[in-house]
Amino acid sequence: MKKILLTGVGANMGGTETFVQTLVKELHHNANFVVLAASKTEVAEADFFKKYNVRVVYLKNIFGFKSILKRPRIIESFLLKEKFDIVHINATSLNAAYIAKKADKLGVKVIYQVHNYSPSGYGVVAKSLTTLLAKNNRSILKKIPDIKLVAVSEEVQEKLFGKKIKSEVILNGVDSDVYAFNESRRRIIREKFLISEKEVVGIMVARMTPIKNYDRAVKIATLSIERGVLDRFYMVGDGPERERIQKLIDELPSRIKENMYVMGERNDIPDLLTMSDVMLLTSSNEGLSLSVIEGQAAGLGIVASDGVPPVTNITGKVIYISLRVEDKVWTDAIEKMSINNFTDRIKSNEYVLNSQFSKKIFIRKFIELYNL
Repeated sequence: MKKILLTGVGANMGGTETFVQTLVKELHHNANFVVLAASKTEVAEADFFKKYNVRVVYLKNIFGFKSILKRPRIIESFLLKEKFDIVHINATSLNAAYIAKKADKLGVKVIYQVHNYSPSGYGVVAKSLTTLLAKNNRSILKKIPDIKLVAVSEEVQEKLFGKKIKSEVILNGVDSDVYAFNESRRRIIREKFLISEKEVVGIMVARMTPIKNYDRAVKIATLSIERGVLDRFYMVGDGPERERIQKLIDELPSRIKENMYVMGERNDIPDLLTMSDVMLLTSSNEGLSLSVIEGQAAGLGIVASDGVPPVTNITGKVIYISLRVEDKVWTDAIEKMSINNFTDRIKSNEYVLNSQFSKKIFIRKFIELYNL
């Protein structure tokens, strides 16, 4: 079997982590996967990789701009030792071009896939340097003759690769069966969380990083609860902003904070979507947004920022709103999109199943890309 390195898996679950897990789950019988952690600490859901006998490698001194001079040598030594057939780089910028360069030097096939065009966890200085170095990194990638450049959406393709470099768009696939709505299951989950049948539940599933704009989500949810549009609001995800967001909620009036929940990282997201009625996403920008696809697979109405690409509107039940407009506009949209028609929820899942976001199409693309 081909030995394939997958990069980009961090300490908190997000779109890239879900993407990598899908590849591993579907193709572990066809390839020998190794994961290079994009984290100094344990990767998200490390037990998942143990289950599929996928080794996770943690390399020191390759993170941050202080390691710029050290990391090419460290990566080259690692690649030389491991002898991969394919290095599949997953990134949110072009900063990993040095890995592609070293892999190509050793005769390893390179796939460079970009999942967003604005790194979510970088500070101001790091983001500025990322922008400054983009032209040079693009030049490095352009010089690799057989590299496969992949973007998760046309927006990402245009902003990161431009029109002069050959690249392709491969939309992320969702296992729609996992999110299929079931009325009986919904009742069981709601009973577990002590939610009555009449309560309207909102949910946001996103990593807790600045790019996800949780501050705005809390404001919108606050107004929605005040107006009786939502009865409860659940925030699912973890990350560096979690503690600050929790403190922000703790300062709200009792009636609001008692109905606003920071859930952290969860492995029962399909159940949480089933118990909910509407999804909110306030990201400043998204390369694609798997959450929006998964929400539609669960049959939810979705209110998202216009930073989410419009190609994600599979069911016609997504409303995109500018972050510049007032919270009332968002709350009005949430009220409009709260879905209680269970027949429609089942149909929504079918739309996703038969769309370009189908898991079958997605996996077929990577079988071709890996030449398995």
